[in-house]
Amino acid sequence: MMNRKRAVVIGLGALLVILAFLFGIYDLTISRAVVNQTSAFGRILELLGVLVAPALAVFAGASLAVWAITEKSAVHRKFMIVCGAVGILAGAAYCGFVFAKISAFAALIYTICCLLLICGYVRFLLHTNAEMRWRLMRVSVVYLVYIVVLLIGVSILKLCWGRVRFRQLSDFSDFSPWFLPQGITGYVSFPSGHTANAAALYSITLFVPYIKHKAGKVLCYLVPIIWIIVMAASRVIVGAHYASDVLFGAAISIVLFYWVRHIVFSKFLPEHKK
Repeated sequence: MMNRKRAVVIGLGALLVILAFLFGIYDLTISRAVVNQTSAFGRILELLGVLVAPALAVFAGASLAVWAITEKSAVHRKFMIVCGAVGILAGAAYCGFVFAKISAFAALIYTICCLLLICGYVRFLLHTNAEMRWRLMRVSVVYLVYIVVLLIGVSILKLCWGRVRFRQLSDFSDFSPWFLPQGITGYVSFPSGHTANAAALYSITLFVPYIKHKAGKVLCYLVPIIWIIVMAASRVIVGAHYASDVLFGAAISIVLFYWVRHIVFSKFLPEHKK
């Protein structure tokens, strides 16, 4: 099993290197061939595609807060309740901000649906068994730490790389390949934040050990991969990013996910409750 995992990692690493090399050469050519800034597909995902990460933060926050509330002897209990509440509020507020851009009516409908979903999920958590709450809490801690690290990391890279988006080019002489950081210029094309956000859905693979059916396990990998590809394509089509931007946005996000998962599960929350 270990050799198989190692082979997969090596294979994916090699694919990343090959694509990074090719996009380093053909980024501009690809964008010139496919960009359509009026694409409805691209515009819709530009607005609504960012909802995955904050929506997951809401449910992760609820899982953490409810576990801490029900476990009276939990270490750092108050801190975990606060972190859970912040996850709920921050995720819900960001989603509300996105829907408010559409219309006040959309924001109202979202608010009602959000409250109903949160109340329903909290009710489920309170009525499920302690083992299930423990498992959901572990998953939630990984997700919340991961999403914070991801947001900070991607924001810093964007700021320092200073790459101009395709749709912001005054002429093609302003283009810079991904491997030549421009410093702090005010431009933030590299890496793609939307694609990194989309890759946050990959966190559902945390549930794989608890799923009995093989089809369910496969879907936990397949659905995020399809979503990442769709989001990545939309960002290139609309001219917001180059192919290398979305490649590294997804890669950075997934690598950070595995790194955070390893640290949280091995250092702070091992499989068996202490």
